[in-house]
Amino acid sequence: MISWLRHAFGGGSHSDPPPIPDRAPVKPTAATPVAKPAPEKRVDTPTTENIQDRFILKKQCSHGFPLAPSCMTFDNFRKLLFIGTATGELRVYGRPGVEMSQLHDEVTRVVQILPLDTEPSVITLCSDNVLYKWSMLDEQGNPQLQVQRVYQFPGGLAKAITVMALCPTGECIFVGTLGGVTYPLDISFDGMSPEVLSWARARHILGYEGEEVPGEVRALEINPTSPEQLLVGYEHGYLELWDSLKWLPLHIFSAVEGVGDFTGASWHPTGHSFCTCHVDGTIAFWDCTDLNQPTVETKKHYEGEHFQEIHHVLWPGDNMLVFSGGIPVDMVDGDNITVVDGQDVVTLQLTSAVRAMHVLEVAQSDMDSGMVDAAGSAEPLSTTMGKILLLLLEHEALFIELRLPDLPQLKPPYLYSVHNSPVKAVDLYNKVQPDVWALLQTTGALQNNSFYRASNKVWPIDGGKLLIKEATSYDVLITGHEDGSIKFWDIRSVSMCPMLAICSSEYFEQFEDIRSPSPTPQQIIRSIGLWDPRADDDRLIVTCIRLVGSQLLVGFQGGQSLMFKPNNQSATCSVAIIDAPLMSAEDQRKTARRKWEGPIMLKSDKMDCSPGYQPELLVQLMPPSQVTALASAPELNLIAIGSNYGFALIDSVQNQLIMAHSTFDASMPEANYHRLQSIRKSFRQSMRRFNLSRSMRASQSVSRSVRPGQERSRSFRGVGAAAGAIQPDAGLKRDGVRSLNFTPPICLSGTQTHYTLWAGTHLGSVLPFNIEVPNPSQRHEKPVNVHPVLKDYSKRKNFGVLFLGVLDGCHLLEWTERGNVGSRGQYLVVCTEDQVKVDALQSGKRKYKARFKHSAHLENDYRLMSANFLKVGGMASVMCLDSLGYVHVLSLPDLKPIYKKFCVDPTDVAGQRSLLCTTLGLIMYLRSPSEFGRYSIGEETSLDVQFSIPTKRKPLTFKQSVVVTMSPETKSEVKNELVTDHKIEDSKLTGKSKDDSISTDEQTALEDDASGKQLISPVAAIAEDEKDNVQGSTPQDVTMATSQDQSDKTVEEVKVVVHKLSEEDRASDENLVTISGSPVTSPQSVTSQDSRSFEERAL
Repeated sequence: MISWLRHAFGGGSHSDPPPIPDRAPVKPTAATPVAKPAPEKRVDTPTTENIQDRFILKKQCSHGFPLAPSCMTFDNFRKLLFIGTATGELRVYGRPGVEMSQLHDEVTRVVQILPLDTEPSVITLCSDNVLYKWSMLDEQGNPQLQVQRVYQFPGGLAKAITVMALCPTGECIFVGTLGGVTYPLDISFDGMSPEVLSWARARHILGYEGEEVPGEVRALEINPTSPEQLLVGYEHGYLELWDSLKWLPLHIFSAVEGVGDFTGASWHPTGHSFCTCHVDGTIAFWDCTDLNQPTVETKKHYEGEHFQEIHHVLWPGDNMLVFSGGIPVDMVDGDNITVVDGQDVVTLQLTSAVRAMHVLEVAQSDMDSGMVDAAGSAEPLSTTMGKILLLLLEHEALFIELRLPDLPQLKPPYLYSVHNSPVKAVDLYNKVQPDVWALLQTTGALQNNSFYRASNKVWPIDGGKLLIKEATSYDVLITGHEDGSIKFWDIRSVSMCPMLAICSSEYFEQFEDIRSPSPTPQQIIRSIGLWDPRADDDRLIVTCIRLVGSQLLVGFQGGQSLMFKPNNQSATCSVAIIDAPLMSAEDQRKTARRKWEGPIMLKSDKMDCSPGYQPELLVQLMPPSQVTALASAPELNLIAIGSNYGFALIDSVQNQLIMAHSTFDASMPEANYHRLQSIRKSFRQSMRRFNLSRSMRASQSVSRSVRPGQERSRSFRGVGAAAGAIQPDAGLKRDGVRSLNFTPPICLSGTQTHYTLWAGTHLGSVLPFNIEVPNPSQRHEKPVNVHPVLKDYSKRKNFGVLFLGVLDGCHLLEWTERGNVGSRGQYLVVCTEDQVKVDALQSGKRKYKARFKHSAHLENDYRLMSANFLKVGGMASVMCLDSLGYVHVLSLPDLKPIYKKFCVDPTDVAGQRSLLCTTLGLIMYLRSPSEFGRYSIGEETSLDVQFSIPTKRKPLTFKQSVVVTMSPETKSEVKNELVTDHKIEDSKLTGKSKDDSISTDEQTALEDDASGKQLISPVAAIAEDEKDNVQGSTPQDVTMATSQDQSDKTVEEVKVVVHKLSEEDRASDENLVTISGSPVTSPQSVTSQDSRSFEERAL
């Protein structure tokens, strides 16, 4: 069941979620709506067979920030960024437009990601000690994440994997465990070597006398300049340097006295030294130029007694150091990182915990190429090298240019934290007006440039190559947040980027902000990051957003609504204020709330506003209650605002209230219709609901029959209720407004036509109102008249109205269209939580109805969560999402079922309630609090993104060498391990010959002994070769020619020549052998402490 629920989120880029397999009692066919036509003649429409192929639900991508990231890795060869999450998701990011994602088989945390150099694959380690090997290409060679192998690492708790590292040859990986042993494992998971890199083996070979149990393996670090050197770090501070090609220990570094446990390590870019971090805030710097006498120096960058634990450390340059933690506990509250550059030290206070860090060296140019890579751009004017810190936090990702003291940020093309403040309202639009798009781009660029001040404008993560251009449609997503901010997002492509942000809290008087002011760049400790879940005032929570033409309407929790006008220049704005009482003064006194729950006030009626959208009109509904619906008719200069007490109609030309209609019954007790704020009353209310739910279950167990028309209260559906939202109760007389809509001039009665305002309520009432607008010449003098229509369009009680609309034949009328006035082919479409009905507009008689029903045990819980109108292929239809996560498409006006497909996880009620669909078929919903899921149900909104990723093997180059003094016997044996290009061509390591061909007999033997495959170490391979040589075979010998500059004692290049040597040639060679690294002299104990033969050591 858990596996299916995770697949319901959508794992791959091209895979559809499976149907519900674990709901045996639920029959999907039972939820199919059934159309009940009236005896009148139907309107001629295209047949269902002709339009059914137009609706194909496709999962496109995910926009936003991954939920609960746990690890990050950057592939320096392919320039790809890998992110794993605590929910078992693997994300791959390249250049803008290159994204892939997939889910693991189980809900488990991804601990580490290891990209492979020799093939387009990646290995992931999960918290359940399972290794996954992913291929980044499918069978046809298209980029897609697919699982190749799954390997459960054997053993108990002692073999729990803690860290991984890739062998320089790319043929095996090193796996560090909780028991302090490092195991070599084949990258295909075919076998594991019995010869391990352990503390006991290193002590025995090197003759070291020290602690018997150094603790778990916490670090496996490859030397950047000499990949043959592997640094192994243990929990109690002991370190080992191994030859990763021969699996032989080179040196043991003892733990530093007086320093806490070891947590991590990082090599210097030159490979001559490394640093380690510890739990007591200490950083130790190790100089390993001479392994006979290595030196260590410890340092703390702040003075104090108790320090934070250092979890991560990076050493990107000579005088530069980056680490997380390591400062006094009383200096900074929360997580932080410190950047050291010479004598300059700056600590950044973060918004959430650090998950991973990585430093990229990028080319800085004077040319601003935007959010694309420089590969397809013109040559820059000048180029220098800079460093970018990739900082992955729990709730956001930061890209910081390591340039002190400013540490400016680089603007990324993706990985934006949508939930910097929790998302409370969403709206979606296809093809906005060109002037609105230009305004958002120009004003948004000014905001972004003032915040992202990095000198480097070229995005460094540029892996992959786009094969076709992305769509250029002006698609915009608008989000409203808990802190009162409104943000516009560019969703034309896979990468979602911010355009413009409006901070409405600047216009209102709030409670005093007790948070510290923004720090200046000169301060040693300053804050960084945008994620801030705290809200200063609940009345500023955005609850509703509407963009009509170029006019923007925003509704808030405190009952206030702002109307914004576009302006690309800074200006001093005068804001008109209109009070809209929805109840009488006596009823308002009965429902009076506390002082801090009263209406919020503007700071001033004149305010200096920045370019973008600027406030023009403020409407305050009384009593204060959250805005639940908004509607606008810009050509008529009318706006409608709905709340849980009714709605108000406002004239934005004369700035006056036209009508206030109340849907509230003041005879009901106060406790039934508004949220309680105090802890005591909230607890009492929860206990009442709990006792009532128990009594309801008890009554249902006694009698399973329910009287007709009796419904369970929706207030008990706490899973889908938003925090702080008012949930209407079906048993109460109170009825709030849920939807508002303006329609073009139509004739509801008689022969005259009027503009019409439709209001739908939480309990299923449909209220139409005719609007008489004066002539344009008299618009400023004469008032607008509103008359209620005396017709009953109400639908089933206790089911909220989701959407309203008017059809003219098969065409859905917008409010600016007139249609055929008085035509008998005009219909009213009403979507409620249990059905969709089409009524004749003039007579009000029912024409068609499609009711959504389910089995008896789910009838109370099964209902529609959202409904939207579609115009796919020029045809009007309605798309509904039910509580089981299925999308239904019904034709209009006859309501024939056309299409049905699973879309949203049925347990994700918040995601179902947030689902939005444009008329062209673009679907988005909150997949998690930090990201949106994107689908398309028509070809017009489908993202046709095609890209490729590099598949060539990374060349194995070892430019520098280390001269180690060894005995003639050791040198002769180690020489046999080296082959052309420093690549081990041992058939016993991979089971393949040099030309990757296996004979039939060998293949049969491998298949018969598949379970017993083991990796053979280079030492064991030498022993086997010596054994074969004794039996008469002649192994192939290898000699090396080195060119060395005597002035600086540095070996520049190593050349390998393969030929046969005579015994005289062997005796004449000097006792030198080349491994890798900087010129150091190895301890003599490499050979003196272990006189056994290689065959004995291999066994």
